[in-house]
Amino acid sequence: MAGRASTGRAARAKDARHPVDVHVGARIRALRKKRGLSQSALGKRIGVTFQQIQKYERGANRVSASALYEIAGLLGVPVAEMFAGLLSPGGESESADAAARMVLATVPDGALLLEAFAALSERERGAILCVAVGLACDRRADAKGGRQPKRRPEAVNV
Repeated sequence: MAGRASTGRAARAKDARHPVDVHVGARIRALRKKRGLSQSALGKRIGVTFQQIQKYERGANRVSASALYEIAGLLGVPVAEMFAGLLSPGGESESADAAARMVLATVPDGALLLEAFAALSERERGAILCVAVGLACDRRADAKGGRQPKRRPEAVNV
């Protein structure tokens, strides 16, 4: 086997998680939480334990095609939604917005924040964005010993 180039699975350590498995797991978690389902409830509906759902969500275990199909159906989304925001094999992202929504949906109250933000007027969204970016910049500056962030939001007339 000497001289063979290592690719994909063979190149990763035995216990390393594949980025696609981690991404799909995060999507399952975000969509499950958005629907208000517990890991136990989802597991029961597809015939696995809640521990297995935990492993899927962490990307520790791969989700089979049939299980992914069932999970997507139970969560009311097409299977392709599980891959939203993932870089294609060619290196292009479906969209940066989709990836950002996915990340936001995984934090506590993130889905609620998205819905509320979408209901605001453009002017109100601008004001909320300035506040949120300002708070995040202040937190980063505090964590880095008072250094100022590289980017501040543009001024918004409120």
